Amino acid sequence: MENQRKGISFYGMIFKILPGGAMMVPLLFATLLNTLFPNLFGYFGGMPTAMFKNSAMCLAGLMLFAVGTSLDMKSIGKVAKRGIPLFVAKMAVSFGAGIAFTKLFGLDGIAGISAVAFVCAICACNPGIYSGLVEEYGDETDIAIYPLVNIAALPFWPLIVLAASSTSGFPVKDVISALLPLILGIMCGIIDPGLKKVMMPILPIAMVFMGFSFGSSLNLVTAVQSGISGILLALLYITINGSIMLLADRFLCRRPGYCGIAWTSVTGISMAAPAMLGEAYADYVAPAISQLMLTLVISSVVTGYLVKASVKKFGSPKYPLPGQTFEG
Repeated sequence: MENQRKGISFYGMIFKILPGGAMMVPLLFATLLNTLFPNLFGYFGGMPTAMFKNSAMCLAGLMLFAVGTSLDMKSIGKVAKRGIPLFVAKMAVSFGAGIAFTKLFGLDGIAGISAVAFVCAICACNPGIYSGLVEEYGDETDIAIYPLVNIAALPFWPLIVLAASSTSGFPVKDVISALLPLILGIMCGIIDPGLKKVMMPILPIAMVFMGFSFGSSLNLVTAVQSGISGILLALLYITINGSIMLLADRFLCRRPGYCGIAWTSVTGISMAAPAMLGEAYADYVAPAISQLMLTLVISSVVTGYLVKASVKKFGSPKYPLPGQTFEG
């Protein structure tokens, strides 16, 4: 029994230390297995294949439904003054940079970075890292913005951005299919607020199996080959997203900037976005996921240092500069 407790503690520690660990650990493990034993997850068929190889879309829908049940519209309205400018700025970055990249470089992109990889990255933000950073440096209102960050992090935004930049017509059906689980979750959450307690524990479980599903189609050779382009993608993401969100926080919200920068990290659920794009983008999915893996790790580490540097220069509610005061 003691060993079992230690095992659970060790496993949980890995998830906590590694950014996006709930998805990254099984993804890397499945990638290793698929590299050593190609098509292992598809060989047996039946339940193993359904659980570990073909479950990504089902799990993505389940996660969106669970997130929908947790959204508190009252808390969103409460923090509108500070949260909406940042949310609008994040959407402007996602749509502006995403559409510009796709129009300029096409789906194949540039420097090994496809439009799919770039758009999925630029649309991403990590609610978990955001909440941890603002809890350390910010105030209660910063923490209350979390629902808006959560909405901005949902993986259907890349589909809408790519659709908006497409010349082949807007895929209304695909967009609706991506939004429907979220909408149903919100409706069910309104009807039964207690459903949130039932659904939210599903998220880490779904992310574990989603990680396996993604990893079962990747191999370490592909991951290594995406190294340089993945680092470049991370630098582009941090530079574009971080600078715009910093400016939005300082000039739109009249705040120091730490809260805006805290939106600048990729979350594990963003790796679900490429798989949701449909057959037209199938050739770009595996490289995009590999690049997003690296961008997730780099941005998760760098964002903390950027927020700390911002607080040192401009202050924050918990670490004000001499003579500096903050209003709610």
